[in-house]
Amino acid sequence: MKTIIRQLVSILIMGSSMAAYADGFNCLSQSGDLKIKIYHHVKSEGAVDSPARMILSNPSNNGGAKTIAVFNDAGGALGIAAESVILSSTTYVGLFDQSEIKTSTVSDAMVLGEKIANLQTIQITVDFRSGDSLVNGSVVEGLITLERKTGELIREEALCSRYSKAE
Repeated sequence: MKTIIRQLVSILIMGSSMAAYADGFNCLSQSGDLKIKIYHHVKSEGAVDSPARMILSNPSNNGGAKTIAVFNDAGGALGIAAESVILSSTTYVGLFDQSEIKTSTVSDAMVLGEKIANLQTIQITVDFRSGDSLVNGSVVEGLITLERKTGELIREEALCSRYSKAE
């Protein structure tokens, strides 16, 4: 199953990585129902600073309804979990209850089978830390965690492909 997901991630990434002039990850959930793009702020010397934007989409939705939610750091709806500092991974956190996020106009938009209205946070932990020498196209494991407003957690594995600023 992981081989199939790796192939899907590679296919999804090939088109977007050629035109990418940024740094971050493209992740695909194990089920293939959720695609997460993470864009980092990139300093002039190419060093990663912090997450700038995270976009959730459903690759199987038709037309313009693919984008589910967009989290931006400027309004405080996107950040990195504090424990990422001591772990060998990075956990990106998006807050659904922030007015600054842009969500799908579809009122029943779903994230891994759960309505957005029922969600408090989304986290994706990626096997990567700022400063790691992970080359463009490298695939690493990830874990998506949704937290419902009731406190219950939904988890699903993902594979993430690294893309880096074009030279």
